[in-house]
Amino acid sequence: MNGHLDVAAALAADPAGAAGPRDTLRRRYDADGVTALLAAAGLTVEEIHGVRVLADLLPAAVADGQSAALVELERALAARPPYRDLAVQLHLFARRPA
Repeated sequence: MNGHLDVAAALAADPAGAAGPRDTLRRRYDADGVTALLAAAGLTVEEIHGVRVLADLLPAAVADGQSAALVELERALAARPPYRDLAVQLHLFARRPA
């Protein structure tokens, strides 16, 4: 939110992650919510992985100095709740039922 803490607080407090009644942009997707959206579209979710589970929480010096170890730890935590759910992004693999 680039320093706009009041707007960030309002977005965090709103269950839909909206900044008011005229704000129609969806900002908040959790694993259950996006799975439901994909199910409504006729897809079956096969896998859910978090992206950047830890990287954004670490100081740059740690991330840069131990990048290989960080990548391995990210891979180990990417599919494991609750770590996956703290990730900056979620990637889902879904398919249409046969």
